[in-house]
Amino acid sequence: MSNSLLNENKTRNAAVDLLKVAALFLMIFDHAYILLLKQPAPSFLRFFYEIVPLSPALFLFLSGYSSAISKAYLKRKKRLLSAAVYFAVSNIFFIVEHGFQFPHFPMATGILSTIALLVIFTVIMGLLPERIRFFLSFTLFVIFTIVFVILRINKLKIFPLTYGYEPLFPTFLFGIIGFSFGLGKNQSQTKIFFLTFIGGVFGVVTRLFGIQKLFVSGGCYFTSYTFKYSNLVQNLLSGDIDGRYNVSIWNFDISCFFYVLSIVVLLVLVSERILENKKIAGVITLPAKYLFIHYVLHLAVLTAVYGLLAGKTFSVPVFCIFISLLMITVYLVSVLLDRLYKKNYQGISPV
Repeated sequence: MSNSLLNENKTRNAAVDLLKVAALFLMIFDHAYILLLKQPAPSFLRFFYEIVPLSPALFLFLSGYSSAISKAYLKRKKRLLSAAVYFAVSNIFFIVEHGFQFPHFPMATGILSTIALLVIFTVIMGLLPERIRFFLSFTLFVIFTIVFVILRINKLKIFPLTYGYEPLFPTFLFGIIGFSFGLGKNQSQTKIFFLTFIGGVFGVVTRLFGIQKLFVSGGCYFTSYTFKYSNLVQNLLSGDIDGRYNVSIWNFDISCFFYVLSIVVLLVLVSERILENKKIAGVITLPAKYLFIHYVLHLAVLTAVYGLLAGKTFSVPVFCIFISLLMITVYLVSVLLDRLYKKNYQGISPV
């Protein structure tokens, strides 16, 4: 890896970290948009909500990719402990918001639970001989992708693959292909293959369906889940609580999955190429070292603000000010955390 791609501590990939920060901010915006912004929203804000499929795709792809290029997946005990923490935190947030809703709890509660499963997958790959890791990982990606396509064509809902609060398919697939891409990063024939494959997919999907397949409203499908009020934490001890409420969750459809995948791979390749011979200030990518903390903090802040508003929402100007302050706070917290830890600390990040 070129030294010019590395951040201030000489061991982090600046291009990857830059994309992590972009994915973090897009995720924060999406959650705030859904909870706090008065609808209908103006088109310039709606656009950022529409392209939110890029956020989980980037998170999972970069999780697998950075694990492969840093060989973090070979640190088995540390990675498995991290997976346990991500899984536990994902379930805690789900319980706080929706209680004990089965079968979503405990297997499909959020993106952190999917990342935890990806971490376990990469650790298992690390147990295998190095010469077959790329081939097996990519082969599994192809097989799982075929399964996903078949399930979606037939509109089959199978838990936890295509059904659940956070179904595995296709989000998990972004992580597997990211891991495969990282394993084959230094092989020129692998790069050529990926560029040809991704370029072809991008061209075909754009020609057949148009750029709208990137958007939530154009390329995703929504599934409504019915949860019981009696399963909420505050109602567990009350035997007479009745009633149900619906939760609607979007997920990538087939065309959106391939379209977003092609864009993510191109973003990684282009970012690394652009930054190959350039320096980037470490402070710009600093939040990438603490993604896990920022994930937890932003959910806690948004939940608190949502509770204080008691069903009310922000006007567009107030929302823009709020989201700007929230993102500034991300950097301030990152700087504070960086000063609390040693200089060479690698950060707390699920990706």
